[in-house]
Amino acid sequence: MVAAARRCMFFFKDVGFYLMKKIKIILIFLGFFIIYFLLKNIGLSVITKQIKSMGWAFIFLMFFPALVQEILFALAWQYSVNGRIPDFFKIFLANIAGESVSYITPGAFIVGEPLRAILLKHHAGAHSSTASVIISRTTRAISMVVFVAISLLVSLYFFQMPMLIKTAFGIVLALLSVGIFIFLYLQKIGLFASIIKWANRLKLPGWAERKVNHFIQKKGSHLLKLDNHLMNFYKNEPGRFCFSLIVSVLGWATGAFEIYLFLKFLGMPVSIVMAMVIEALSLVINTCFLFMPGKIGTQEAGKVFIFKIFGMLAETGLTVGLLRRVREIIWVSLGLGIFTFYKTAKPIEQQR
Repeated sequence: MVAAARRCMFFFKDVGFYLMKKIKIILIFLGFFIIYFLLKNIGLSVITKQIKSMGWAFIFLMFFPALVQEILFALAWQYSVNGRIPDFFKIFLANIAGESVSYITPGAFIVGEPLRAILLKHHAGAHSSTASVIISRTTRAISMVVFVAISLLVSLYFFQMPMLIKTAFGIVLALLSVGIFIFLYLQKIGLFASIIKWANRLKLPGWAERKVNHFIQKKGSHLLKLDNHLMNFYKNEPGRFCFSLIVSVLGWATGAFEIYLFLKFLGMPVSIVMAMVIEALSLVINTCFLFMPGKIGTQEAGKVFIFKIFGMLAETGLTVGLLRRVREIIWVSLGLGIFTFYKTAKPIEQQR
C-alpha cells in the first residue's frame, strides 16, 4: 500500500514537472505573440524611427539608469546582512547574477534567490547569506509597495483615471501589502519554526508524514538557525533595516527616472510625476503577471495600456516597453556572464 502510494506520488510529481515545462513554453509563445501583435498593429517602422531619433543617447540609456538602480539594490542587500557586512563589489556582482537568473525564470524566487545566497555564502556564511536574501527581498517588496502607493496617491491628485482602473490597482496594492506584512511578521516571530509547527498539526497520510518528519529531522536545525539570524536582525539592526528600505525606494524611483529620460530623448517629454505614475502602474502589472518568464509581452502590452489610459500615443508606450526590454536583455547577458566567471573566496567560518 505504501509502495503504491509512493509510486503514485512520483507519477504526479513527474506529471507536474512535465506540465510546468509545457506551460512555460506556452507562456513564452504567448508573450512573443503579444509583442508580434502589437508590432503588427502599430508598425515596426514607427518604433525604429523613434528609437533612431534618440541617437547616441540610446547607448547611455541602456547603461546609466540601470547601473544606478543595480548599485542601490546591491547596497540595500549589503545592509540586510546580519553581522559582518561583506564587500560591496562581491554583493554587486552576486546581485546582478541572481537577478539575471530570476529574469529568465517564471516567478522571481525559484532559482535566482537561492543562487544569490549561494554566491554570497563564501563571504558571509550560509545562514547569514540566506537570511540576508530573505530580508533584502522583503525590504524590496515593502519599498515597492511604498513607491507605488506614493505614486498612485500623487496620480489621484494630478491626473484622471477611470474608476475601474483605480479600484483594480487599489485592490492589488492592498493584497500585496497584506501578504508582505504577514511575511514580515512571521520572520520576526520565527518563519520556519511557524512552518514546522503548522506541518506537525496537519493531518497527512502516513507516507507523507514520514517524509515531512524526515525533512524536519534533517534540515530542522538549519532552519531554526536561519530563524535566529532573521529574528536577531529585526531585533538588533533596525537601522540597517530602515536604511535598506529607504535605499530600495530610491532604487524603484530610479526606474521612474529611466522612464523620464526615455521619453525626454524620444522628444516626448513628460513631468517626473507622470514618469513616477507610469513606473508605478508598470510595477503593479508586472507583479500581477509574475508567472510570465521574463515579463515577455506583458511589459510591452502593459506600457501600451498605461500610455493609452493617460491619452498618450500607443506607439510611444510600445517604444518605451521595447527600450526597457533591450536594456534588460543587455543586463541579463552581463549577469549571466558574471555568474559564469564568478569567483568565490574561501568559505568563512559558519556563524552560529
